[in-house]
Amino acid sequence: MIKLKELINELVTLPMGEVHSNPYVSSFKSPEQIQEDGHTDVASAKRKLQTAIEDSQQLLSKLQEMPEEDSLPSWWTDKLTLSANYLNTARDYLLNPNNSVKEGIGDNISKKMDKHGGTRNKAEIEKIYKLLIKRGNTKKDAMDMIKKNYDKISKSYRRATPSKKAEILVTLQ
Repeated sequence: MIKLKELINELVTLPMGEVHSNPYVSSFKSPEQIQEDGHTDVASAKRKLQTAIEDSQQLLSKLQEMPEEDSLPSWWTDKLTLSANYLNTARDYLLNPNNSVKEGIGDNISKKMDKHGGTRNKAEIEKIYKLLIKRGNTKKDAMDMIKKNYDKISKSYRRATPSKKAEILVTLQ
């Protein structure tokens, strides 16, 4: 059996315990080498929004090439729905600074049904709520469906997607 120390000694050609640096690499860049548009939150938000605009344009361009009858995966449309919601919330916050941003639907439902001890997945509830509305249910009906059967479904169908759980909720009505 080979001892670890002997194996390391064979592999390591540099003496242990010494610091070796690469003379060809500079640890610090000069201020002229740094290409930034600022350290403020506004500059960061501008960069992120520009990226979001570019990504959205590419997505829209690709979608326009596709036939209207094509279907898209539910995980993808869920991400698109959430992204649009997040952008709308961010826009509302900046355009109406006096109005506080409302909490998500998942937060509201979890607060109303706090007796469950935090076992609810707020993000999943919000996705299911949006999917139920997208499928033609009223906001009140969607909320009632979730209140009435979410716990039962989330236990019985733990691995199901939010889309599948929304579908099951509709069938239980």
